[in-house]
Amino acid sequence: MAGDGKRGQRLGQLIQQEIAKLIVNDLKDPRVDFATVTEVRTAPDLALAKVFVSIYGDDTQRADTLIGSRQARGYLRRELSKRLKLRLMQEL
Repeated sequence: MAGDGKRGQRLGQLIQQEIAKLIVNDLKDPRVDFATVTEVRTAPDLALAKVFVSIYGDDTQRADTLIGSRQARGYLRRELSKRLKLRLMQEL
């Protein structure tokens, strides 16, 4: 899942930066406060972006953070589409 060369890497970095900003500034779910975006890998066709996170806390907090981040996926995708002004927003 390397993306389309440099374009995929640049897009992955942009997505990573914007998701990190959204988590810190806009996401209201307190469960996701323990997450840090470590990497984003895009598929070769740029249709999928795999988001890797580091989660702090005990096992219960990690599980809650994963649940919260999965539930926020649609919101994050919609906001990324607005901010990055992409014709086609990747599936997260």
